[in-house]
Amino acid sequence: MRIRSVLNHSVQAITEGALIALIVVGLVAGTAFAGRGGGKTTTAAHGSCAAAASPVAVGSQYTILGSGFKPGELVTVWVNDSHGTQTMFPPVDASGHFAATSWASWGGAYTATVYNNGGRRMVWLTSCSFSAQ
Repeated sequence: MRIRSVLNHSVQAITEGALIALIVVGLVAGTAFAGRGGGKTTTAAHGSCAAAASPVAVGSQYTILGSGFKPGELVTVWVNDSHGTQTMFPPVDASGHFAATSWASWGGAYTATVYNNGGRRMVWLTSCSFSAQ
């Protein structure tokens, strides 16, 4: 009777050890595969942008107009000036247009860059520039 109990306990211990070893191997393999990059993006540069007016007065609003984008496309517009970057997320309408409006807080050159942000990576689509005086 005692031998059967010892054997039963031994089999359970070996089974538990094998299960733990299997889990550890799975976690190590999963971590290794998680570090690998995904596939290449298929989004190519498209569309165009322009400032509604240039130059604009310092302290006034400016508008970046975009066209030639896919309806409903998720775009991000980064506007760089001498003091930093403003990020805007304008909706693209059914005809492929967007309008992004913000304030010209500083004088000088501004560059607006449009990215597609609907995938794993942001993809550069187009850029334009204007100035504030």
